[in-house]
Amino acid sequence: MYRPTLSLFFLLLASSASSFDINSILSQFSDFSVFNGYLSQTNLVFAINSRSTITILAVSNDGMSALSGLPLDAIQRVLSLHVILDYYDEQKLHHLSHKTTHLTTLFQTTGTATGEEGFLNVTVLSSGTIAFGSAMQGASLSANLVKSIASQPYDVSVLQISSVIFPPGFNDGSSSIPPVNITSALVNSGFRAFAELLQSTGAIQTFQNSAKSGVTIFAPKDQAITKLTTNLTSDQKVSLALYHAVAGYLPSQYLKKVAAPLGTLASNGNSNFQLKVQPNGENVALDTGVNTVSIVKTVLDQQQVVLYSIDNALKAPEIFSPGTHLAFPPLTPPAAATPSPDPFAVSPPAPPSDDAESPAPSDIAPDASSPADGPVADASASAPAAEVPPPSSLNDKEKDTSSAARLAYSFCLGVTLGMLYL
Repeated sequence: MYRPTLSLFFLLLASSASSFDINSILSQFSDFSVFNGYLSQTNLVFAINSRSTITILAVSNDGMSALSGLPLDAIQRVLSLHVILDYYDEQKLHHLSHKTTHLTTLFQTTGTATGEEGFLNVTVLSSGTIAFGSAMQGASLSANLVKSIASQPYDVSVLQISSVIFPPGFNDGSSSIPPVNITSALVNSGFRAFAELLQSTGAIQTFQNSAKSGVTIFAPKDQAITKLTTNLTSDQKVSLALYHAVAGYLPSQYLKKVAAPLGTLASNGNSNFQLKVQPNGENVALDTGVNTVSIVKTVLDQQQVVLYSIDNALKAPEIFSPGTHLAFPPLTPPAAATPSPDPFAVSPPAPPSDDAESPAPSDIAPDASSPADGPVADASASAPAAEVPPPSSLNDKEKDTSSAARLAYSFCLGVTLGMLYL
């Protein structure tokens, strides 16, 4: 009995890069555009292209209508049964030993298949027709070989079959699969602090929505994420959470091939909050521009969701670069402003020169405005007197009082500015 609730894991065993691209091969044949599109949508294309030897059982656009209305997860599982992990062309199939055999498919490599679920039965009928069907007990041979579409000997063979192959029990109405619960996956994998950050910021909803079409998550350990979020604002915490995920399903074998900067969920379609992938053999690092973080391992690869463990939290330059983030205002107080001079203060007299003699009191000209000192001076005599700076009519006590007032004014102004700053 087919178990529709099983998750699909692609545990790819090939050690060398493939020499073909299945999308490019099928794109030359318009009758298989739907089949080719589903290989991309279900991300099976990555698993296929990573193989060095493979056979694809393709179905034409008319035959693909049998998958209409099924969830993408179900389509992924069905089509993984149409990928044989060996090279078979028409000639090789016609010369099968005993005229029948079981062939291993991509679904078998996931580790979720039970019994014969991951195998296909291929039989050469007495009429010479080559028929395919599920290898499960009681299954019928439901599809026939139509023709060879394309081949690259011993690497890839694409064969057309008459219809989609369904395992027994698939159409029993129980094919609905619950989505991956990202919060539970994180907590169960030891990333509780990161899960709490997603929940507290509301970013978890963006993660779950992205998972419907594919999401890749980079999860740091608790200590790293807790230390990094200290002193961040609410908006910065949201951006930091979203910076740890990329829209799209990126299993390790594809992530290593990414050359262009990756936009994250924090990018929102813009060129900010990006990551650069740095492959090094079997290892992969992520460069933020502020720090470089290594991927430790793949923790989860399920239903369009990939969860990687990383050895440190990712520091987005938009948050952590110098000049872009100040948790607190600078603590150095501004310099006290210089007070403006008092316009009503009396100017002190100019100091006497060393050569000048101090005049006797009797030599000082009388004030022209005092009638008791004699006759009023004429106009020519009074005019120069108006241009002469007024004599120092303040005694020493008055001068000291004026200086103290200015000092008190400066002190009060400084105290006021200090209180405003605080």
